[in-house]
Amino acid sequence: MDKQTFEDIIDETGTIFRDIDVFGPNYLPEIYKYRDKQLYEMVSFCRGLKNGHPPQNMMLVGKYATGKTSTILKYFNLIEERFNNVLCVHINCQVNKTEYKVFTQIYKRLFGENVNVNGLSTFNIFEKLMKEIRKDNKILIVALDDFDFIKKMIKS
Repeated sequence: MDKQTFEDIIDETGTIFRDIDVFGPNYLPEIYKYRDKQLYEMVSFCRGLKNGHPPQNMMLVGKYATGKTSTILKYFNLIEERFNNVLCVHINCQVNKTEYKVFTQIYKRLFGENVNVNGLSTFNIFEKLMKEIRKDNKILIVALDDFDFIKKMIKS
């Protein structure tokens, strides 16, 4: 391979992918296929939101990379577009495996991503969360995505 060809390849800005963002964990497709029935069922569980009642607990199951996370994110978008008093928090349990980390993620979602939680105990974080949620009369919906990672920690 001559130097010119090597430089051309290295400097090439093109890619074989139309949109590399589709491989990101937070990507939501514009056209949502194959989980419509499940999404409909999930939305039906939250009918009480219009009367200030939280939805029923739900469990999404399925094989790896079959659209569970996308379904949760789509569900959360639909809920938050319709209801101002609902706070939806998606927790990736592969990364946030402890009670402290889960509450920290909820806290940051409520108070802002840059809020400092250093020095706060799990109990303090929980207390502040509950105080703020009650004050604003919010309904909190939390998705523990890949909960199996937390269950493994509990068994250890």
